[in-house]
Amino acid sequence: MTVDPVFASLWPRLLVGGLLLAFGVWAFRRRSFSGGAWLLAIPVVLIIRDLCSATAHHESVYIFSDLLIAAAYLLWLNAYLRRPLFPLILAAVGLPLVVLRITTGGDDAPLLVHLLTDVLLPAGAYGLILMALVDIRELYVPDSGPVVRSRTDILVLLAPTYLLPMVQGYDHPFILAGVMPLTYIAHFRVFTAYHHEADLMMREAVDFRDQNIDTLFEFMARVRHAILQHHPEETVLQHAVQTLVGTTGADAGAILVLDEDGATLRARAVEGFYPPPYAVSEIAKKKTGAVEKYFKGRPIDIGETVLGEVVRHREGVFIPEPERDERLAWVTQDAVCYVSSFLAVPILLEGRLYGVASVVRRQNERPFNRTDFDHAMVLGEYASVTLANLLNYMEVLEKQQLESELRMAADIQGHMLPSVLPRRAGVDLSAYSRPARNVGGDYYDVVSLDGGFGVLICDVAGKGVPAALIMVMIRTIFRLSQADTADPGEVTTRINRGVAGSVDIGRFATLTYVSVSADARTLSYTNAGHLPGLLVSCERGQPRRLGAAEIPVGIESDTAYHTDVVTVEAGDTLVLYTDGLVEARSPSGEEFGEARIHGVVAEHRTESAEAILEAVKVQVDAFVQNEAQHDDMTMVVLKLGGGCED
Repeated sequence: MTVDPVFASLWPRLLVGGLLLAFGVWAFRRRSFSGGAWLLAIPVVLIIRDLCSATAHHESVYIFSDLLIAAAYLLWLNAYLRRPLFPLILAAVGLPLVVLRITTGGDDAPLLVHLLTDVLLPAGAYGLILMALVDIRELYVPDSGPVVRSRTDILVLLAPTYLLPMVQGYDHPFILAGVMPLTYIAHFRVFTAYHHEADLMMREAVDFRDQNIDTLFEFMARVRHAILQHHPEETVLQHAVQTLVGTTGADAGAILVLDEDGATLRARAVEGFYPPPYAVSEIAKKKTGAVEKYFKGRPIDIGETVLGEVVRHREGVFIPEPERDERLAWVTQDAVCYVSSFLAVPILLEGRLYGVASVVRRQNERPFNRTDFDHAMVLGEYASVTLANLLNYMEVLEKQQLESELRMAADIQGHMLPSVLPRRAGVDLSAYSRPARNVGGDYYDVVSLDGGFGVLICDVAGKGVPAALIMVMIRTIFRLSQADTADPGEVTTRINRGVAGSVDIGRFATLTYVSVSADARTLSYTNAGHLPGLLVSCERGQPRRLGAAEIPVGIESDTAYHTDVVTVEAGDTLVLYTDGLVEARSPSGEEFGEARIHGVVAEHRTESAEAILEAVKVQVDAFVQNEAQHDDMTMVVLKLGGGCED
């Protein structure tokens, strides 16, 4: 009795297909990656293909399934390329050919149709995957390292799937009994190769940031010391460029500042040998010191050289390979002023252009990539806020006016609060902050995280510029940490390390950080000495306190903070607030209290986050009447997972 080769390998193939799907789901849930959902479609297509071919064997089933799998790969790669050209070409050519094959007799179609569908289509699909993979360059495409590193594995593993049927045909016993079952293994190896490289890249990124985050903390401490000791502006600029060089792994860096006329740039701080981005005389090149002196003494007009371009457009410039960019191509031929990779970012002080920060690499081993550029942008933003703080504070000291200091610090604080809250399906978000005086100690921030949200709320002890400095530190570390972790405990631990190592004893901050999952069904949170958040049930209106508060940040530098996880239901409301709301007093001295906050939220739980927020504000204002506000009031409301019905 002869056993159909398709039936002979059906159950093992279905088993492997199920394992492949399970592995893909596990890998995707463990760490979300670009276009991962398209890869998960591949085992589903394979399982459906084999079920269909077992009941009614047609070559068209294999042709169509290979077309869908190629489309899944191209859509996954398009998440990095951001150009849908390749998937569109495959759809425009492949679908008509499959329809032609079916309508002209399927397996009995004319020879020309067989050639188009059995040879041209798989060759074209494989060619498009090849071109897409080659088109992805790690230097220019963020987070594309895993794809680039596993590119050879992908091409080798997919070659038999698409190229062997061209030679033998889909109905050949070798293809049916040998190649088709092996496609599961090929796709499984693609999954594991990519997943391995993604994990490796993540570990490298974490190691790199762990090695350099102490440098950032040191920079914060040195800047604060310079401000308090009334050091000149150049000292802070030199600290900033040293930190930028160290954290980006650059060979040299420079900060250039606009002259008072706003028409020219001059180098004010240089670290290492920074080659000027313009021609230098041969006499000056004979001595390294002469080149640096020439660079510091020669002004650069706005729009002149690539540094002037950064000023003109107020945008960073990223040139990983100068030989490919005419703006710096000439430096690759200069033995003294050679540059192998370049990036520059603008420094903006409260919307006003202050100057440019730039770093270069002079070795060919590792050019800057997009991650380095993003890292430099974050550090440039921190340097901008710090310099604004420094300049404003120096002005205050000169005028000896405390009220002016408070106004300056309030302006800094106002620029740190998010001007626009991010939006995601399934989460309704609203927030407000009202300081008791010109400058408050409250701060909140919201960031997008792989389809979800990260929400931070904190209360810094003290007022004025010192409190504003701590807010800048917290905001910088919070946003910088999102590049490699969204775990609230880990982020809070990093914030504590920076604050504890950079401020005086007695200066601390309480905070709560909540991470909302992409489906808005899970909350991960850490509480560092802050008031517990209130999670109000949609169905019953009962509150749940997100407590287990640990010590505030800034007290013990070696404190490790932990993450708690809670599951929520559709329509539940999360409320985060500072003690200014709880301690708001009526004319008789009675406090508003947590119970009243809960009561208002429970009563309005079927309404939007904005409506709940406004209801609390109205109740607080009615309660305190004309009494002066004695503490800052900050509140963030999240409506999770859709609406809430009575």
